[in-house]
Amino acid sequence: MKLFDIITLTDETIKPKDCKLHLACGLGDEPLNVFFAGGFKGWQEEQNKRIFQRPYIVALIDLLEKGRWLFAGVYKVLDCDGPVNGNCGYKYTTKEVSSLKEYVGRVVVGFDKKFRYPYPYVETVVNDLDVVELKSEKMSVAAFPGFNNVLISHNVLQSIVTLQTESWRSILSNVKGVYAIIDTSTGKIYIGSATGEDMIWQRWSNYALTGHGGNKTLKRLVKEKGPDYPMNYQYTILEIADPHATKEDILARESFWKNVLCSREHGYNEN
Repeated sequence: MKLFDIITLTDETIKPKDCKLHLACGLGDEPLNVFFAGGFKGWQEEQNKRIFQRPYIVALIDLLEKGRWLFAGVYKVLDCDGPVNGNCGYKYTTKEVSSLKEYVGRVVVGFDKKFRYPYPYVETVVNDLDVVELKSEKMSVAAFPGFNNVLISHNVLQSIVTLQTESWRSILSNVKGVYAIIDTSTGKIYIGSATGEDMIWQRWSNYALTGHGGNKTLKRLVKEKGPDYPMNYQYTILEIADPHATKEDILARESFWKNVLCSREHGYNEN
């Protein structure tokens, strides 16, 4: 089955010649996590150029698995303002086609993108948009995978915190321990800990909201390299503290991991 088989069977007025395809890619997994957080429509409506010059947008989001895309809906283009604030940006006003909402986040499309341009005319690729999976439920942020399997990007962390994803919030709100933040652009590591009433959920929520969590070195990076720099970060849990561990016990384990990973000499820890 092709993607447009589903679209035209649902709404026969939507024709390929009236649509632009939006192959949503971005910095890492940004579009996918914006979708999880419920902000995809607004994210899509802000563009650097006037590109959606057809009545409809068919949106697919890169699943970061070669040739697999998530159907994010069909949007009717209502208006376009621009340039915005004197720059080259354009702000679209769109309305999601409600009859296709039941497939949003459920249909996975197979498409081998062999070109860089992310906004092709649909009729040029319509026969290559294969439906490879129809999920029983709308795709969302994955459930907490267990302490030994946590490795998430900053984008995913922001989605988890924004959505207050229950499996993550309920578990991380009740544990202390030692964690690491890895800067994937440099390989440098920051080791931190959650002690006392400041559980891991609270610490990581601060990183999601600020990009630095109050740490001097990470604040300096944001100031020097810009507010988007934390998109390079990955988060993992090194160890969970015993429920009876004191603050001093946890800080000692934090120091141990700093020694193991040389995060003072070659990372972002200053003490």
